[in-house]
Amino acid sequence: MWFQWIYREQVGNRSFYQRLAYIKEQFYDRVASAEYWNYFVRDKDLHMLCEMRDLSGCVMAFVAVKVVNEAEWFLELVCSREDAIPGKGRAVLKELERNALDSGVKKLSLMSIPSAITFYHHLGFEFIDPKHQEGWRLIQELQRYHLRVHEEILEKRSVYVLLQKLAALPGWGTGCAKDGLVMCKCL
Repeated sequence: MWFQWIYREQVGNRSFYQRLAYIKEQFYDRVASAEYWNYFVRDKDLHMLCEMRDLSGCVMAFVAVKVVNEAEWFLELVCSREDAIPGKGRAVLKELERNALDSGVKKLSLMSIPSAITFYHHLGFEFIDPKHQEGWRLIQELQRYHLRVHEEILEKRSVYVLLQKLAALPGWGTGCAKDGLVMCKCL
Protein backbone atom coordinates (compact mmCIF):
# COMPACT_ATOMS: atom_id res chain seq x y z
CA MET A 1 0.00 0.00 0.00
CA TRP A 2 1.13 3.55 -0.66
CA PHE A 3 -0.25 7.05 -0.15
CA GLN A 4 -0.62 9.82 -2.69
CA TRP A 5 -1.16 13.42 -1.63
CA ILE A 6 -2.82 15.67 -4.20
CA TYR A 7 -2.70 19.42 -3.51
CA ARG A 8 -5.05 21.68 -5.44
CA GLU A 9 -2.48 24.50 -5.51
CA GLN A 10 0.12 22.22 -7.13
CA VAL A 11 -2.00 20.45 -9.75
CA GLY A 12 -4.46 23.27 -10.53
CA ASN A 13 -8.22 23.37 -10.21
CA ARG A 14 -8.97 21.38 -13.38
CA SER A 15 -6.75 18.38 -12.50
CA PHE A 16 -7.88 18.46 -8.88
CA TYR A 17 -11.58 18.33 -9.76
CA GLN A 18 -10.97 15.68 -12.43
CA ARG A 19 -9.45 13.60 -9.62
CA LEU A 20 -12.57 14.19 -7.50
CA ALA A 21 -14.74 13.05 -10.42
CA TYR A 22 -12.70 9.83 -10.65
CA ILE A 23 -13.10 9.22 -6.92
CA LYS A 24 -16.84 9.84 -7.23
CA GLU A 25 -17.08 7.02 -9.76
CA GLN A 26 -15.13 4.66 -7.49
CA PHE A 27 -16.88 5.49 -4.21
CA TYR A 28 -20.31 6.82 -5.20
CA ASP A 29 -22.27 3.98 -3.58
CA ARG A 30 -20.32 4.30 -0.30
CA VAL A 31 -21.13 7.93 0.45
CA ALA A 32 -24.44 9.58 1.38
CA SER A 33 -26.53 10.86 -1.50
CA ALA A 34 -26.17 12.29 -4.98
CA GLU A 35 -26.98 15.70 -3.46
CA TYR A 36 -24.03 15.39 -1.08
CA TRP A 37 -21.65 14.29 -3.84
CA ASN A 38 -22.68 17.23 -6.01
CA TYR A 39 -22.05 19.62 -3.11
CA PHE A 40 -18.74 17.92 -2.34
CA VAL A 41 -17.43 18.08 -5.91
CA ARG A 42 -18.50 21.74 -6.32
CA ASP A 43 -16.90 22.74 -3.03
CA LYS A 44 -14.20 25.29 -3.85
CA ASP A 45 -12.74 25.16 -0.34
CA LEU A 46 -11.16 21.72 -0.68
CA HIS A 47 -7.40 21.95 -0.57
CA MET A 48 -6.04 18.41 -0.69
CA LEU A 49 -6.75 14.73 -1.06
CA CYS A 50 -4.92 11.86 0.56
CA GLU A 51 -5.41 8.60 -1.30
CA MET A 52 -4.35 5.15 -0.17
CA ARG A 53 -3.63 2.92 -3.15
CA ASP A 54 -2.93 -0.77 -3.52
CA LEU A 55 -0.01 -2.07 -5.57
CA SER A 56 -2.04 -1.93 -8.79
CA GLY A 57 -2.80 1.76 -8.21
CA CYS A 58 -6.46 1.30 -7.25
CA VAL A 59 -7.70 3.79 -4.63
CA MET A 60 -8.66 1.83 -1.50
CA ALA A 61 -9.44 4.77 0.82
CA PHE A 62 -9.26 8.54 0.73
CA VAL A 63 -9.81 11.70 2.76
CA ALA A 64 -10.66 15.14 1.36
CA VAL A 65 -9.42 18.08 3.44
CA LYS A 66 -10.25 21.77 3.85
CA VAL A 67 -7.62 23.96 5.46
CA VAL A 68 -9.55 26.06 8.00
CA ASN A 69 -6.42 27.94 9.08
CA GLU A 70 -2.77 27.19 9.87
CA ALA A 71 -3.75 25.28 13.00
CA GLU A 72 -6.88 23.37 11.89
CA TRP A 73 -7.88 21.06 9.07
CA PHE A 74 -11.47 19.97 8.46
CA LEU A 75 -11.89 16.43 7.11
CA GLU A 76 -14.68 16.90 4.60
CA LEU A 77 -15.02 13.28 3.55
CA VAL A 78 -13.37 10.03 4.68
CA CYS A 79 -14.19 6.83 2.85
CA SER A 80 -12.79 3.35 2.19
CA ARG A 81 -13.86 0.74 -0.31
CA GLU A 82 -16.32 -1.83 0.93
CA ASP A 83 -14.19 -4.63 -0.50
CA ALA A 84 -10.98 -3.28 1.04
CA ILE A 85 -9.16 -5.18 3.75
CA PRO A 86 -10.24 -3.80 7.15
CA GLY A 87 -8.07 -1.01 8.51
CA LYS A 88 -7.71 1.09 5.36
CA GLY A 89 -9.79 3.99 6.71
CA ARG A 90 -7.76 3.96 9.91
CA ALA A 91 -4.49 3.88 7.94
CA VAL A 92 -5.40 6.82 5.70
CA LEU A 93 -6.39 8.87 8.77
CA LYS A 94 -3.10 8.02 10.50
CA GLU A 95 -1.22 9.17 7.37
CA LEU A 96 -3.26 12.38 7.37
CA GLU A 97 -2.45 12.91 11.05
CA ARG A 98 1.29 12.50 10.35
CA ASN A 99 1.10 15.04 7.54
CA ALA A 100 -0.92 17.44 9.74
CA LEU A 101 1.65 17.24 12.55
CA ASP A 102 4.48 17.86 10.05
CA SER A 103 2.55 20.93 8.82
CA GLY A 104 2.09 22.35 12.32
CA VAL A 105 -1.64 21.61 12.49
CA LYS A 106 -2.97 21.43 16.06
CA LYS A 107 -6.55 20.25 15.46
CA LEU A 108 -8.46 17.98 13.07
CA SER A 109 -12.24 18.28 12.92
CA LEU A 110 -15.01 16.50 11.04
CA MET A 111 -18.75 15.83 10.91
CA SER A 112 -19.48 12.21 11.80
CA ILE A 113 -22.63 10.37 10.86
CA PRO A 114 -23.95 8.29 13.78
CA SER A 115 -22.78 4.97 12.33
CA ALA A 116 -19.15 6.20 12.20
CA ILE A 117 -18.95 7.75 15.69
CA THR A 118 -17.39 4.64 17.25
CA PHE A 119 -14.74 4.50 14.51
CA TYR A 120 -13.69 8.12 15.04
CA HIS A 121 -13.93 7.84 18.83
CA HIS A 122 -11.42 4.95 18.78
CA LEU A 123 -9.06 7.19 16.79
CA GLY A 124 -9.17 9.89 19.47
CA PHE A 125 -11.89 12.20 18.14
CA GLU A 126 -14.24 13.72 20.73
CA PHE A 127 -17.47 15.68 20.56
CA ILE A 128 -17.24 19.44 20.86
CA ASP A 129 -20.80 19.87 22.15
CA PRO A 130 -21.55 18.26 25.58
CA LYS A 131 -25.13 17.49 24.42
CA HIS A 132 -23.64 15.23 21.77
CA GLN A 133 -21.68 13.41 24.48
CA GLU A 134 -25.01 12.50 26.14
CA GLY A 135 -26.27 11.21 22.79
CA TRP A 136 -23.11 9.10 22.46
CA ARG A 137 -23.77 7.61 25.90
CA LEU A 138 -27.31 6.67 24.80
CA ILE A 139 -26.01 5.10 21.58
CA GLN A 140 -23.54 2.98 23.54
CA GLU A 141 -26.41 1.85 25.77
CA LEU A 142 -28.48 0.95 22.70
CA GLN A 143 -25.61 -1.02 21.17
CA ARG A 144 -25.70 -3.43 24.10
CA TYR A 145 -29.05 -4.74 22.88
CA HIS A 146 -27.59 -6.05 19.57
CA LEU A 147 -30.90 -5.57 17.77
CA ARG A 148 -31.00 -6.55 14.13
CA VAL A 149 -34.54 -5.96 12.92
CA HIS A 150 -37.07 -3.18 13.35
CA GLU A 151 -39.58 -5.50 15.03
CA GLU A 152 -37.14 -6.25 17.87
CA ILE A 153 -36.80 -2.52 18.57
CA LEU A 154 -40.56 -2.08 18.81
CA GLU A 155 -40.91 -5.07 21.13
CA LYS A 156 -38.40 -3.78 23.69
CA ARG A 157 -39.89 -0.87 25.60
CA SER A 158 -36.54 0.12 27.13
CA VAL A 159 -34.99 0.47 23.66
CA TYR A 160 -37.91 2.57 22.47
CA VAL A 161 -37.49 4.91 25.48
CA LEU A 162 -33.76 5.29 24.77
CA LEU A 163 -34.48 6.11 21.11
CA GLN A 164 -37.00 8.76 22.17
CA LYS A 165 -34.43 10.35 24.51
CA LEU A 166 -31.82 10.33 21.74
CA ALA A 167 -34.15 11.90 19.17
CA ALA A 168 -35.14 14.61 21.66
CA LEU A 169 -31.54 15.79 22.18
CA PRO A 170 -30.62 18.90 20.16
CA GLY A 171 -28.66 17.87 17.09
CA TRP A 172 -29.66 14.18 17.35
CA GLY A 173 -32.92 14.18 15.41
CA THR A 174 -33.24 13.22 11.76
CA GLY A 175 -30.76 15.96 10.83
CA CYS A 176 -27.78 14.27 12.49
CA ALA A 177 -28.02 11.27 10.16
CA LYS A 178 -27.79 13.60 7.18
CA ASP A 179 -25.50 16.36 8.44
CA GLY A 180 -23.46 14.59 11.10
CA LEU A 181 -22.10 15.65 14.47
CA VAL A 182 -18.97 17.72 14.96
CA MET A 183 -16.01 15.85 16.42
CA CYS A 184 -12.41 17.00 16.79
CA LYS A 185 -9.01 15.71 17.74
CA CYS A 186 -6.24 17.84 19.20
CA LEU A 187 -2.80 16.83 17.97
